[in-house]
Amino acid sequence: MVNKAVIIRAHTAKRNIRYRIKRVKPSKAAVEDGVVVEIFELKELICNFQKGVVYCRFICECEALTNKVKCGYYHSRLLIESRREMLQQWVDNKADNRWIVATSGLGIGIDIESIVAVIHM
Repeated sequence: MVNKAVIIRAHTAKRNIRYRIKRVKPSKAAVEDGVVVEIFELKELICNFQKGVVYCRFICECEALTNKVKCGYYHSRLLIESRREMLQQWVDNKADNRWIVATSGLGIGIDIESIVAVIHM
């Protein structure tokens, strides 16, 4: 059977979206520390109602980063009710921090209007 897949790619240069890659030394501490610095820099730039998400590959990374940044977290080992509560607090700006650290359990394609920063660690 011949592969008849069609690849459609939209133009990625958008006026309201910026992409940036930061390289760090290849060590766990360097990556984590780099993300923490980035979060604190972005905190100064985003407005009160705006939010940010940091995606981590592993639950242990998620929890470690949460402790450094002092924000909410979301991953599959939380009870369903805890996940809902954590997410709702973040969405409603009831959390102490406008950032949430999550694994892919949150979903890469969430559609919350006030998210203005996404970091993939």
